[in-house]
Amino acid sequence: MKSDTNLRTENEIADMFLKAKHWHLFWLSSGIPLIFQFMLMLTLIVNLLSETVYFSGLVYIYIKIYPILMFLFFGVLFGWLWSVVSGLQRLIPAEIILKETRFKFFLLILVVFMFLYCVYFIAFFNFVTLNSGVFAVIVPFQIFSICCFLYCLLFAAKTLKTAQLKKEVIFSDYAVEFFLILFYPIGIWIIQPKINELIKQQIIISNID
Repeated sequence: MKSDTNLRTENEIADMFLKAKHWHLFWLSSGIPLIFQFMLMLTLIVNLLSETVYFSGLVYIYIKIYPILMFLFFGVLFGWLWSVVSGLQRLIPAEIILKETRFKFFLLILVVFMFLYCVYFIAFFNFVTLNSGVFAVIVPFQIFSICCFLYCLLFAAKTLKTAQLKKEVIFSDYAVEFFLILFYPIGIWIIQPKINELIKQQIIISNID
């Protein structure tokens, strides 16, 4: 059982994501990485045109920054997924039980995979020789991570739709939400306002009570 303090902390973190505006989440996860990559490409083009190419220097900068951008994008995405599942549970009727254990385990797998991928990326571009056995582990783990990712998206979409409809749902009920989350940078503009509205309604009901 979770202590009241831990539960309160989890709710506060979840609320931070659930109350955020769609453009907040977009710029944090996608906007900043896109701007950086655009500036990098623009700098490369300018250098090519001026015949003062510092390609190796630009690549070196990209290699150093890329893992940070990866952590930023997936950190916001995974934090948002966890918040949807954990935070919206309190809006679901008590008789409907959505077990979070498998979701949290798969999400942890994704976090571990993201960390290992960044380490591999840095090692590869720093010409660190990796044992051939590493690839034998990475490929199956990557396939398993894709399955974990799809499951997490499905469960988040199901949780959201259950919180909206207040009843048991099947895939056809939350298929739209699933695909919106799958295309997160675009879908967040549609889904997050719905979540904001759910949280607003909960606050109104809590104040009345």
